[in-house]
Parts: sequence; C-alpha cells; structure tokens
Amino acid sequence: MKNIHPKIILLSIVMLVWSSLFGQNIFKENGVAVYCNARFKYCIHCPLTMHAGPEAENGDGRSFSDGRANITVYGRGNWNEEGETLSLQEKYTEDISEQKDRKITYSKLGKTFYVLSGNEDGRVFYQKTIQLTDAFGTAILDYRPADSIRYKNIASLILQNFKRAAD
Repeated sequence: MKNIHPKIILLSIVMLVWSSLFGQNIFKENGVAVYCNARFKYCIHCPLTMHAGPEAENGDGRSFSDGRANITVYGRGNWNEEGETLSLQEKYTEDISEQKDRKITYSKLGKTFYVLSGNEDGRVFYQKTIQLTDAFGTAILDYRPADSIRYKNIASLILQNFKRAAD
C-alpha cells in the first residue's frame, strides 16, 4: 500500500476539524474546491467554477454544477436489499448489470475502487466508486458530448482526487 503524503493527512485533519467546528465542509486549495463528507469520510476536488448545491438532508453528499456539467457525490452503506454485506466486486457487478439506460464504454475494477464511463440520456458520464469503511462513495460527472474537450481534465481531477478522508 502506498504511503499517504503527510500534507494530505494534515489537510484532511484540518478540514475535518474545521467542518466539525464551523459546519463548513468545502475548502479552497490550489485553485480547486475540496468537499469532505463527514458522514462517510470521503473528499473530492471540484473546480471553483462548479457551484455547490446544499448538502443532502441525510448528510450523504451533494451536487455541484456550472450550468453545463454536473458532479454528484454521495456515500451509501455497503449492503444489499437483504442486508448482506457487498464486496467491491459485487457492487461493481451490480452497477454494471443494473445500468440499463447507460451505455458503458469503459470500466475498470481496482483494488479499492472502480471506474465506469460512457453515455446516458445523451450525456457523457464518468463515475468513480471507492471502498470506504462499511460503505461506498460514488462521484459522477456528466456533461454534453459537445463539451468533451472542456471537461476531460475535470474528469481526471475528480477521478484522481476522489478518495477516502484520513481517519
């Protein structure tokens, strides 16, 4: 397992402390907004051009939008409808098989994450799901195909920086 850079650990701790003290969970750093979710303990980087919607009432995530693209990020327990624990592999298989309206053009299953991308309802989507403690975190970016050049770097930013927050 890779060692986590001390600056990332320190930043995560500062963000979690700030969030608990002041109720804020979006921070600006190096030209991006960093949203950390206290309930599911994940963080995601978003461009400053993306405006944050309110956090969900149940505290599982939030949406961001710039009017052309949307980012939706949320957490959910790692169990199925019967209450049985789902592995990352099972969640990956479930997501692929239950996406009838999506045309998946790329998929990758890693050790602690999976990525799906393709088309849905005339829009391009990128999804990354990560394994958390007793949960999964999912981030989805969607935009019109005509905006692909504009949002390709944003997709990379999201996929590379959507991670479990330091404990």
